[in-house]
Amino acid sequence: MIEDPDRLAGVEAIGVDEKRFLNATPQRRTVYTTQIVDLDRHRLLDVIEGRTQDMLGSWLAERGVEWRDRIRLATWTQPPVTAKPWKIISPTPPW
Repeated sequence: MIEDPDRLAGVEAIGVDEKRFLNATPQRRTVYTTQIVDLDRHRLLDVIEGRTQDMLGSWLAERGVEWRDRIRLATWTQPPVTAKPWKIISPTPPW
């Protein structure tokens, strides 16, 4: 993605999903990416390599407190046991 900070302006609801980006071959493992989207404007915000909760937590932390405080809704395809990244947005996850 092009590093354009304006793409994150006004975001209040995010959706997070992981996808298999490249299938495994005899020479390499499967490569996964995580997509973060603006749920209100139906716009892709970022694609980051990997699918771990620490990776997503780092992405959220990099956005800063002011940006995270605007988020009113966050969805993720992972189960609640992986709530660690959401605690960066709110001490009380939305479920």
